[in-house]
Amino acid sequence: MINESIKLERIGNSSYLEFKFLNGSIYMDESKYGAYALSPGCGSGKTTIVKQLIKMKWHEGILYSAFTRDECNEMYKWIKENLIGTRNETTGEVLTYKDILVLHSDYTADGTDKDLWMNRPEEVADKRIVICTHSKLLDEPLCLLVNSNFNMTLSQVYGPTKASSMSSGNGRLPRQWILIDEITEANQVKFTVPRSIAGTLGQVSNVVQETKDDPNNPNGKICYLRQLDKPRFVRADNFYYAFKGKAELAASYFPEQFSVLSRASRCRLDELRKEQFCESIFNNFDRIAESNNQYVKLSYSYADLISPKMNTKLILLDGTSDITMTTSKKFQVLPIQNDNNNERYNSKVSLSLFSFHGLDRKVKADKSIPDIDFYIKDKINNIVDQLEAIIRSNEKTLIFTWMDLKSDETEINDDEDFTQSNTSVDIKEVKLAAESKSAIVNPNQYFYKYIQHKLEDRGLVNGVNFSIEYYGSGKDKAINDYRDYDAVVLAGSYRVPNSVISDFNLMFGTNITGTEYYTNRAIQAICRTRIRKHKGEPINVYISSDWSGDTVNSIRRYLNVPGFESIIVNEAKADIDYMYNELRKKGITPKKAEQIAKLSTLDQNIFRAIIDEVRYSTELKLCEVFNMLPMTEKKASKYNRIISTLMIHGVECSII
Repeated sequence: MINESIKLERIGNSSYLEFKFLNGSIYMDESKYGAYALSPGCGSGKTTIVKQLIKMKWHEGILYSAFTRDECNEMYKWIKENLIGTRNETTGEVLTYKDILVLHSDYTADGTDKDLWMNRPEEVADKRIVICTHSKLLDEPLCLLVNSNFNMTLSQVYGPTKASSMSSGNGRLPRQWILIDEITEANQVKFTVPRSIAGTLGQVSNVVQETKDDPNNPNGKICYLRQLDKPRFVRADNFYYAFKGKAELAASYFPEQFSVLSRASRCRLDELRKEQFCESIFNNFDRIAESNNQYVKLSYSYADLISPKMNTKLILLDGTSDITMTTSKKFQVLPIQNDNNNERYNSKVSLSLFSFHGLDRKVKADKSIPDIDFYIKDKINNIVDQLEAIIRSNEKTLIFTWMDLKSDETEINDDEDFTQSNTSVDIKEVKLAAESKSAIVNPNQYFYKYIQHKLEDRGLVNGVNFSIEYYGSGKDKAINDYRDYDAVVLAGSYRVPNSVISDFNLMFGTNITGTEYYTNRAIQAICRTRIRKHKGEPINVYISSDWSGDTVNSIRRYLNVPGFESIIVNEAKADIDYMYNELRKKGITPKKAEQIAKLSTLDQNIFRAIIDEVRYSTELKLCEVFNMLPMTEKKASKYNRIISTLMIHGVECSII
């Protein structure tokens, strides 16, 4: 059922459109081309607004892109049921089935046309509405998705590249509306080429030919020669199609250097993919030639189409783009306006931290621990204790955690756990018993499933008392499945390589840090709960202590939480995880760091003295030490090794 308060309206006879969301309005001048980020908040009615915009503007050409195939199929179904056969009031045109195309990996779905896409892709430009997944948007030649065979104009045809200008001179604009539902992942890397390719297609020169805008001709360019400080490789031919011909010839002699060009084409689409490959080399030749690396990554995404001269409106609708896009040099963030100080949510949020007992997703081998699997499972049992307490104190709790645990040599990237070409998470179901004898650090054993079964063993019902998903599953953003849940748990810190954040900044022209990136992902996960209903219902948020303090505070400020609490479970009197991590930075082994952190809950000056590198003396009672750090026997002598370690770090500790 559509909420009638969500509307798209024109303001009088002006060129301004008012996007009325559940929690306020956003205004846009449709007469101005450019890239815009709309950030009304999660669950505010973005999809409803998109549908109304398509209804109003389909005759101008629409490209709509969503995260999953299901979302694309749902949009096609809505258009088919609501817009087919309708007449546009401006042009008198009638929308028919042949005016719409759906593009994703399932070519049996309604609205798809595999033969057209593979063998006659230029005909996509005839379609008034194109619906595609983010995967297609990022992976396929953009010219095919953006160009149109309508929109007659005398203006310059849109597109910074040769391929996207294939219709140059026909007097047509591109699709006037590019609508992207949710920020795409920055995985737009298309090609990897060896640096030696520059020697094959270049020549040594002390001058380089460049172009600049012609001040006397808005659509013209002026070529000129620029003197170089020292000779280097430059393109042997600055005419693109001559360059392309040489590249194709070189590919027949050096197939490994030109891997994409050397492959046989099965269809017309393959030819255009080769065109994009060749074009990327042409446009990035200088970067290839000057690279210090043996191999160079070349990327090309829809964000590269953004320029002052673009002749379309690119609208990114993302509930949290105000976190990631405020520094963008490409996107203009359009703010929400309402009577609630422009806040995006009206729920009262409580934020609590809980100990994660020093558990790290990347499990490092430690010779000092004889049974690492037992050691890890013991930590997990303590975590499950806390999760159980959280679940029993709320009505329905949504838990996000890691998909699996990784070995020491494996790179962690939570963004890689979900395959966008799948409608839902497509993984092999492994029924991992709670007391499994299998190693838990195993690619065939799923950590989140392990947690699920441990909770079920305690009488909790998955799907009733709680639900558990993993980061990167596709369930941590863009879905409504958990909109009735009153609590959410982020169990284990979200993590990606620094290169992922760098790629994001490169793609979107931003300069965000890890704090902004992780805040964005956390808020998206939190907003799967009933906060997205915008009915003022309170929610409880629980974050494990291995998340960075900067990110936790950023989340708190974004959700307007005045402060946060620490959850005390099993008589924990301090944040053991925090102390553990800080002690590890001092070079203390994992086992010793954990032992010292636990002892520091009895006297926090132990921890403080080691961190500040000052001498300190203390006495601890054996009964208290044994309760916090049990040994095989309740004897002071059993703690001699840890006391020796403390002595090395300037702490004299007596157990009495």
